[in-house]
Amino acid sequence: EDTDSKASLHLSLFKALSRKQPDSSQLHLKKALQFSKTTQNDSLSGSMDVAQMENQLTNHRYDSVLYYANSALSRKQSLTPKQIVGVYTMSGLAHYYRSEYAKAISWHLKAEKVSSSHNLEEGRARVLNNIGIAYIKLEDWLNAEAYMTKSLALCYKYDLKRGTSYTLGNLGIIYKNLGRFKDAIDAYLESNVICEQLGDQRGIARNYDNLGSLYEDQGDYRLALEYYEKSLEKSKVNNDLTSMSSALHNLGNLHSKQKRYDEAKSSYTKSLNIAKSLDLKDALRNNYLGLANVHELTGNFPKALAYHKLYGSWKDSIVNEAHLKDISELEIKYQSEKKEKDILALSEEKLKADIILAKQDSRIRKLSIGIAGVI
Repeated sequence: EDTDSKASLHLSLFKALSRKQPDSSQLHLKKALQFSKTTQNDSLSGSMDVAQMENQLTNHRYDSVLYYANSALSRKQSLTPKQIVGVYTMSGLAHYYRSEYAKAISWHLKAEKVSSSHNLEEGRARVLNNIGIAYIKLEDWLNAEAYMTKSLALCYKYDLKRGTSYTLGNLGIIYKNLGRFKDAIDAYLESNVICEQLGDQRGIARNYDNLGSLYEDQGDYRLALEYYEKSLEKSKVNNDLTSMSSALHNLGNLHSKQKRYDEAKSSYTKSLNIAKSLDLKDALRNNYLGLANVHELTGNFPKALAYHKLYGSWKDSIVNEAHLKDISELEIKYQSEKKEKDILALSEEKLKADIILAKQDSRIRKLSIGIAGVI
């Protein structure tokens, strides 16, 4: 076999084993890189860039994800539509994990456009979910619900079990914040059933954490504590550091409400240390605020002030009005291009009918106002 063929073989094995045998998968990626060093094949080089993006994203190296994205897009003509969707999606996720939600949405909208135009419906379900979670972070609940509902419909249609469980869990968060508590509980429990079937321990940990938050908001601290501790235990078993950080932070909030301040400080500090190691900006900000509040409640005002300053510096860096304006403009541009393409494909009779309906439909206008009006 020539070196390109060997590289392609190891690359295929990297993808096949990445979820179930991550250590073996890494060895195959190294081999693929070794054999592809001298390749003149743009298609293989592009595939290697995409694989590197996947690897760097898994290892929380978000700058590296974006570096390989630029490299992959420099040879975009050699990539398949599915790979292009992957590059856009992983770029969006890198920005999402850096708490750059406007940039995340802009990349995901590009992915949605490509997946829609090439009928990549399963990939489109994931993209719609990713847009929805960015809107969750922006606390734009109506737009979040709209995208999640579209994602869930595709997941049900194509029997995407893992996607269904994730989307239901995210809808639970949205329903809770819209005050629809029964819908939220039903969504979490349905998601958990699927996670159990799939053996998805991380998904179970996330649902336990979210159920804890819901019961805490309703004042049922006993159930909240039970679910947070279940989430933390699941996360530890699976070394899921992101979920561990979230569960620990939520335990800190609960302990603080119960005036168990030493336990609150301990939980916040453990969560903060994980957030620092993974550069989780949201978690850093939230733990700084938690520590500021608990030090204020215990009379340690110098430390309270120091943590408040740290919280303020992170808070201002995460979302700003200019970024939200960018989202609005991108969404309007994308929806306009999509609508033009749809109109060109319609018959004359269908076109007239759609024009009449469009005059009665204000959904696009409402969507843009919702984006621009966040925070």
